[in-house]
Amino acid sequence: MADKNSIDGIPPLDDIAGGKIPAYKKIPGAMVKAYKLANGVHTAYTISSELLGLINKGASNALIVNNAAQGVGVPVEQFGDVTGAMRIRGVDNIEAIKSTQKLYKRLNDIAWGHNKPASELFTKHKIDIILNDNGTVDAPKTMTNYATAYAPLSPRDKSELDNVIEFDSNEML
Repeated sequence: MADKNSIDGIPPLDDIAGGKIPAYKKIPGAMVKAYKLANGVHTAYTISSELLGLINKGASNALIVNNAAQGVGVPVEQFGDVTGAMRIRGVDNIEAIKSTQKLYKRLNDIAWGHNKPASELFTKHKIDIILNDNGTVDAPKTMTNYATAYAPLSPRDKSELDNVIEFDSNEML
């Protein structure tokens, strides 16, 4: 006698795995729910771990920028703006920080009279050095003045200014 559940030789659904109840159907519902819960917890843990890692990296970078700014005595926000501008241009974070420190040091040396030839050239070409409240150079404003005065200079004057200030050196990115 033919099986009434079998149509054209296709076994019934509960007999596909070769037995009356397939192995995958024998897993208790509680275990399936526990597996799904564990998978969800694992996903949440992975996401939170990655987010905490990013926050930790951001905090670490902020500390590095803060220490670097304090090393040259300038406001952290200003130092971060200059470093950030370099980072946008594709410069590595550490290299951007080192270059920004060198920029501030060179500009401070000019402002404080430690680099007489550069100070004389800044005066000659009417490049105003803007100072912060603490007496250090405001690099963004000073560089804006520098760029404005630099553009119309002759190639010889530009070269002389670059050489004295060393803005064309490989240390400055």
